[in-house]
Amino acid sequence: MRSILFTPILWGFLLTAVGFSASAPTLNLYSKTGSAARLDQVTDLPDTLRVLAIRVEFQPDTLSTTTGDGTFGSDIPDTITIDPLPHDRTYFEDHITFLKNYYGEISGGKVVISGDFAVYPQGLDSVYTLPHQMWHYNYNSGNPEDLDRSLAELFVDSWTAAAEDPELVEFLSVSDYNVFIIYHAGIGQDFDVGFDETPHDIPSAYFKLNDLRDALDDPDFPGVQVGEETWVTSGILLPESEYQTEAGVEIALNGTEVLLFGHWLGLPALYNTDDGTSGVGRFDFMDQGSGNFAGLIPARPCAWTRELMGWVEPVLLNPTAVADTFQIKQVQVESGAPEVYRIPINENEYYLIENRAGDPEERGFAIARDSQGRQLKITEDYEIIVMDGDFGVIVEVDNYDFGLHVLPNGTGEGVLIWHIDDTVIDANYAGNTINNDIDHKGVRLVEGDGSDDIGRFFGILQMQDLGWWGDFWYAGNEAFLYANPDLSKVRFFSDSRPPSRAHDGSLTGIEIGGFSAAQETMEFWVRNSSGREGFPKQLAGESGSLSPTVIDYDSDGQLDAILTVTTKGAIQLFDRYGEPQGSLVSTHSDTTLLGELIEIADTLLAQVAGIGATPAVAESATGFTAYFPGTGFDFYRVEYFNETGDVLVDTVFVDVLGEFSPMIIGSGPDRRIVAGAHTKLVVFDDTLAILDQIQPLQNMGLRGMCLTADQHVFVTSEGNGVALLNYETGEVLWDLGISFIPDFGPICISHQADPGRHDLVVVNSSGDLALLDDDTGDYRPGFPMNVGMAISAPPTAGDFDNDGYLDVILMGENRTMGIQVKGTIMANWKYSIDNRYEFEPIQTAPLICDFDEELHIIFGWPDGSIDARSQNSDIASGFPLSTGGMVRGTPVLVQLDPFSSNDESELVVLDENGALFVWNMEQLGLYDQQRKPWNGWMNGNQRHGLALDSSAIEPPETNLLVATKVYPWPNPAKDMVNIRYKMGLDGEISVRIFDGAGDLVKELEGSGQAGFEGDLEWDLEDVSSGVYLGRVEASGSGKKEHTFIKIAVIK
Repeated sequence: MRSILFTPILWGFLLTAVGFSASAPTLNLYSKTGSAARLDQVTDLPDTLRVLAIRVEFQPDTLSTTTGDGTFGSDIPDTITIDPLPHDRTYFEDHITFLKNYYGEISGGKVVISGDFAVYPQGLDSVYTLPHQMWHYNYNSGNPEDLDRSLAELFVDSWTAAAEDPELVEFLSVSDYNVFIIYHAGIGQDFDVGFDETPHDIPSAYFKLNDLRDALDDPDFPGVQVGEETWVTSGILLPESEYQTEAGVEIALNGTEVLLFGHWLGLPALYNTDDGTSGVGRFDFMDQGSGNFAGLIPARPCAWTRELMGWVEPVLLNPTAVADTFQIKQVQVESGAPEVYRIPINENEYYLIENRAGDPEERGFAIARDSQGRQLKITEDYEIIVMDGDFGVIVEVDNYDFGLHVLPNGTGEGVLIWHIDDTVIDANYAGNTINNDIDHKGVRLVEGDGSDDIGRFFGILQMQDLGWWGDFWYAGNEAFLYANPDLSKVRFFSDSRPPSRAHDGSLTGIEIGGFSAAQETMEFWVRNSSGREGFPKQLAGESGSLSPTVIDYDSDGQLDAILTVTTKGAIQLFDRYGEPQGSLVSTHSDTTLLGELIEIADTLLAQVAGIGATPAVAESATGFTAYFPGTGFDFYRVEYFNETGDVLVDTVFVDVLGEFSPMIIGSGPDRRIVAGAHTKLVVFDDTLAILDQIQPLQNMGLRGMCLTADQHVFVTSEGNGVALLNYETGEVLWDLGISFIPDFGPICISHQADPGRHDLVVVNSSGDLALLDDDTGDYRPGFPMNVGMAISAPPTAGDFDNDGYLDVILMGENRTMGIQVKGTIMANWKYSIDNRYEFEPIQTAPLICDFDEELHIIFGWPDGSIDARSQNSDIASGFPLSTGGMVRGTPVLVQLDPFSSNDESELVVLDENGALFVWNMEQLGLYDQQRKPWNGWMNGNQRHGLALDSSAIEPPETNLLVATKVYPWPNPAKDMVNIRYKMGLDGEISVRIFDGAGDLVKELEGSGQAGFEGDLEWDLEDVSSGVYLGRVEASGSGKKEHTFIKIAVIK
C-alpha cells in the first residue's frame, strides 16, 4: 500500500481550475485563447450511446514547446499514480468505462453508454499516425480563428487516417456507433498552472458539424467518411493524459472527459466561457466540479442540470400565505422524499431546491476502483492511498459528491437553493454563454453565507470563489447568521442576506425557513407572503397588450373569476383559486432547450380566430357576456352561464374592425354595444343585431373612444379629427380638427370640485396633450401643450393633490408625469423614476389607487416587474413585484374574498407573454375604503374610459397666497427651476430673486387663479452655482401677501 499527499491549497485552487481562467475558442472550452464557444442543441438522443474511439499520434519532434515528442507515453514518468503508464488500448477502454459508469450513476440510469465500445486500432499498442508534428495543430498564434482551424484539421486528419484502416472500415460496415472520440498523444493544454513551457500542446475540444464548417471555411463540409456507410461529423478530442509536466502535478483525465461529453449531450458550460471565471463553483461537473480532487471525482450535476436533461422531475410548489413543511432527500438516497423542488418566482425565474452531501456516511474518504477491482482510497486530507496492487485507471467511485466534503473551512452538506432565469438561458444557450454575466447568471447558486462570492476571486487563501460550506442552507449555519445578525434562525426571505428577490430586485414574497440539521432527509417550510393561492397561471398563448377582467358572474356582490384572452383567440376563465373553468381542452407545442417537442394542454372557455382588443363585459345573475373584435372582420359575443358552465359564441361579420375595446352602455336587454369598424362606429344590441352604423369623421379611421358623463361617445381618429356623437340617434354633436394626431385612445375626466365640468383628454406619443370641453370641443385654458417627454401609454387620471380636480397621468421612458387641469405640470414628478432601470418606454396605462391615504400609480417596468410609485416616486410598501414579462395591459385591484375575514385587496396582473398573477395586498388596508380613481383597462369592465375621483377635498383657502404651496422645483436645480405657487384668490404673482450678496438677479411675473397651482420658470443657463433667495408676492382683491423661498443652483 502506497500513498500520495496532495497540498489542499494547491488542489483546491489549481486542480479545480481546469484552465477556466482563460477564454474559450469555438472548438475548445479550456484554452487561453480562442473565440466564444458555441453549443448546438442535441435532439433525438439515442436510447443507447455507442462509443468509438481512435488513438492518434504525431510525427516525432524534438521541440521543447510540446510535452514529449508527439508519441504516446513520451515524457510521462512511470511513477505516477493517476492515469499511469502504459497508455495502450486497454488504458483508454478503462476511461470510456469510467464515462459509462459515471453517467449511468448521475443520470439515474437514463444515459446508457453501451458496454461494447471500441478503441481502434485494435492492436494493444497500435496507433494511427498524423501527417504533421504536434505544433502544426496549435500554432499558438494568439488568433482564435487559427486555433479553431488547426483543431478542425486535426479532426479531419485523424479520421482520414482511421479511414485507411481496413479492419475499422469492415467493423463499421456492420456496427452502428454514434459517439466518436479522438485520443491523441501528449498532454492536454487544459490547465493554467501559472506558467506554460509547452504552448504547442493541444487543448481538448468537442466538435459539432457547424463548428467544423466554420473553422474550415467550408459551409458544405459533410464530415469525414470512414467506410461506405459512416460519416463522422462530430466528436470529442482528448489527450492521453492531463499530467502537468512542468509543475509535476497529477490530474485525472476523467474530469475533462465527463465535462466534454456533457457538452456533446447538449449541456452548456456553467462557467464564464469568455474569461473562464466560475459560475456555480464545485457544485456541478459542468464547472469547477469536473476538477474536484484533481479530476478523480467529478461532482454530480446540480438540480438544474438534472432537470434540463430529464434526469429528475422536480416537485412543483406554489406556496401560499400559510407555511407548508416539506421533506427533501439527499441525491444519492434511493427512495423516500423528493430530491428536487421547484418554486416559481415569476414567468421566467424560479428556484430549485436540492439536498447534497459530500460525505453522508461520515467516513472521511471515498473509494475508487479500477477495472480489476483494485481500490484507491481518497481521503478528506487529500491523501490518495493505493489499497492493493498496481492501481490502474479509475472506472468508478462510490461517492461522486465527495469533493463537496472538503470545502474550505468545513464540510459541505445541506440544502442548496438555485436561482434559475430562463430568459438568460434561452437567449444564451446556443452561444454557450448562459453564465457569462456574473451579475445576472442563468443558473446561480443562492449562497447561504449572504455573499455572492462564486466567480469573484478574493485571494488564494479565501476559497469561497468556488463555493464553501457556508453556501448550504441548514439549521445553525454560522455563515448565514453572521451575515444576518438580526436573525436567530436561518430564513430566506425578501430582506435576508441573500434576499429572495427576482434578478431585477423585485419582491417575490417567497420565504423559506425551518431548515433542519443537514442530514439524509431534511425539512424546510415555504410560504409566499404576497402571492395568492393558485397563481400564477400561464395562459394558452401570449396576451400582448390585452388586460385581465375580473367578474361577478352571479350578481351576489362577490367577484367570482378572472377572464383572460390571448391574441390568438384563446378565452380562459379562472376562479378565485386559479382553477380553470370550461370544458374545451386545447393543446399547443413547445420545445425544450434540448430540442424536445412537448405538448401542453390548456382548458378554455372558447377558441376564436384571434382577438384584437380587451373585451367589454356585462355581468348578470346567470353569468356574463363578453364582446370583442377579432383580428379580421369578425366581432364576437361570448356568453357564459355559471350554473351549467355552458358557453355560447356568436359572430357577426363587420367591416375592418378597430383595434380598440368596444364599450357597453346600459344594462340587461336594453344594453348597447358600441364598437369601432375602421371609419365607423357600429351600434349593436345585446344579441349582436346591428342597430346603426355612424361615420362621424368622414373617411378617417378611428383611433379610440370613450364615454362622457352625459352618455355621449367621444372618438379620436387616425388623423387629427375628433368628434362627439349621440350613439342612440346617430347624430354628430360636433366634430373638429385638433393641432396634433392622437396615438392613443381618449378618456373623459370629471371633477368633484366642479360637477358641471367634464374634460376630454387626448394625447400622442410626441408629448402633445389637449383637454377639450365636452360640450363644445374647445380647448381648456392652458391647452394644447407639449409636456416635454415622449408618451408611451394611454392616459389615466386621479386627484393627486386633493383639490377636487383630476390630474392627467402620463407614462414615458422611465418617467411619469402629472398634468393639472390648468396645464400645469405637477411638481416633484421626478424626471427619472428610478435610475436602476433602463430608459425604456413604460407601456402600461397605470392603475391608480391609494396607499396610506396617498395616491400611487401601479404600472409595469419593461424588464418584467410591477411597481407602485407616489407623486414623489417613492416606492409603496411591498413593491416592486416580479412578473418576468413586460406588462402592457392595465392591472386591476379587486377583492376576491369579500365575505370572509379577509377584506383586503388583491392585485391582478397579466403580462404580455400570458402569465397571470394575483397578489394579496394587505398593505393597502380594506378594499372598500380605498380610493380607486382608475382601476383596470378603461376604468371598468364596460370600458367607458370615464374617471371621477371621490377625494377628500381640501377646504378652500381664504388667504390670497397659500404660503405652504410656494416652493422651487426641482431643488437643487441645474438648467431650469420652476417657482410653484398657489393662490386662494384670483390675482397677480411676482418673484424677485437675489444672490448671496443681496443683488437682484431675476424678476418673474405671472397671474394666478383661485384654487389652482401655477409655475414661473427661471432659466439657469447663465446663472452660477450658489444659494439664491426668492421673494414671492401675490396681489389682488385689494391686498398683498408674500413669502420667501431658497433656491440651490448646482452646476
